[in-house]
Amino acid sequence: MKNIMFGNSLMLLAIFLFMWCGFMKSMYVLMWIAIALILIGFIIAVVGYISKDKK
Repeated sequence: MKNIMFGNSLMLLAIFLFMWCGFMKSMYVLMWIAIALILIGFIIAVVGYISKDKK
């Protein structure tokens, strides 16, 4: 359950970074970091969901 919550937190942080990049209009590095956070958060959430059923 903690993995799912951590993955969701990473994805929420990435959404915040996307919004901040939209306001600043020049933060391309933060945009790539946000994309990486979404991918990592999604993978962590899926792994946490799958491992939840095995316990």
